[in-house]
Amino acid sequence: MLIARAPFLRADLGLDFIFIVIYSGFFVSLALVLKRWAEGQPFQGNVATIVNIATAALLITGVLDAAENAHILSMLSMAEQGQTIAQGEIVGQMVASQIKFMFSYFGVFVLSFALPQSNMIEKLVVFIFRWVQLPVGVAVLSLPVELVRPIVHFSGGLLLRRHAGDGLDHRAARTFTVVNFASTSTLPDERRKLTGFSALLIKVRVADPLRAVLAC
Repeated sequence: MLIARAPFLRADLGLDFIFIVIYSGFFVSLALVLKRWAEGQPFQGNVATIVNIATAALLITGVLDAAENAHILSMLSMAEQGQTIAQGEIVGQMVASQIKFMFSYFGVFVLSFALPQSNMIEKLVVFIFRWVQLPVGVAVLSLPVELVRPIVHFSGGLLLRRHAGDGLDHRAARTFTVVNFASTSTLPDERRKLTGFSALLIKVRVADPLRAVLAC
């Protein structure tokens, strides 16, 4: 089955390589924007330190992600040539993947302490990165699928209740990754960038992974 689906797997990994470059560049850009936003503020030094630590962890995630893809491609080539893939390689792949995700969870958690919280989207991002993505992510890694799905549903319900006062109804919660940039046109340039970054962060780090779990 693996060999039969090899073209699709190669195409998927090719797209993932592109995605690695995009999200790595995104976090570098976000770090620059956050440091620019904090200029002249009494907490400027703290923001810079937090951003540097978070960015380093997220770039390590990108390196591990690329190594993971390269290893999968090498195992796929071995399978296509009729060679046996050692059990140790498969186990090692799983270990490397979990380490990659833990670096990702750590980086995003730390980053939440440097993000602004002046509007609903930014508050939502901070709340998710501190109290949702880490426990749900660890659950996805360590628990069986039949136990993970209720946790994801519970987290989604908790999120809706937490932000009910911000006017985030059920339909809005399902589409909160879409940003109406026109509504922020009166904000300063740095604030508009941060708002846009916040919405994209929700999609990249929360909406897509949760949708994948619910689809299991």
